[in-house]
Formats: sequence, structure tokens, C-alpha cells
Amino acid sequence: MCVHDITDEKATLAAALRQQVRVLCWVMTSPETVSSKAQHVKATWGSRCNVLLFMSSEHDRQLPAVGLNVSEGHDNLWGKTRAAFAYIYNHYRDDADWFFKADDDTYVIVENLRLLLRVGFEHCLFKF
Repeated sequence: MCVHDITDEKATLAAALRQQVRVLCWVMTSPETVSSKAQHVKATWGSRCNVLLFMSSEHDRQLPAVGLNVSEGHDNLWGKTRAAFAYIYNHYRDDADWFFKADDDTYVIVENLRLLLRVGFEHCLFKF
């Protein structure tokens, strides 16, 4: 019984934070890792973002992924990142308060991220 009360309280807090702290998550992926990595982001933590976008060098309707006009490869990471930021700015700049960039091998607890963004960093043990 007590566990249900705690769970319900956490679910209520998570729902309130989802409305108060809008997070757009954009995930860098590639055509080679869409099925092995990006699909799993979409099925797990990605669904907890207010907006979830996948950025790739090729458009993918199934995921979906935005096809950026940039070649794959380590030497092109900055160009791909810059193109992704430009796309997000042009299409989603008013749809979120925070913009979280991740790779397709990242895992994040979005509710904890929102809480940190709402409360602020002054209560953290680490400092910037």
C-alpha cells in the first residue's frame, strides 16, 4: 500500500514537471545504428521528452530521423551538429525551454533531468 502511494506521488510530480519544464531531446544517430541503437532510445527514455528528434545523415521515415545534408564520419561531427542545431532552431525553437543533445548510445532519466533543471544547480554537490 505504501509503495503505491509513493509511486502515485512520483507519477504526479513527473506529470507536473513535464508541463513545467519542456525538454526537446535530439539524438544523433546514423543509418547504421538506427535499428541497433536509436530504436531503443525511442522505445525507452526518448518517449519521456516533450519533443524527440533523431538527426542522421539520411532521412528515415520509420524512426523517423531528419536527414541532414552532411556526410557520416568522425570528421563531419561538427558539421552534423551545426546542421542539427540550425534545423532545431528553424523548426522547434518555441516548442521547448531546454534542448538536450544525446547520442544514440546514451541513457538518461528524463524526470531527474527535469527536476535538476527546475530546481537549479545550486543544490548540487558539484559546481561549474
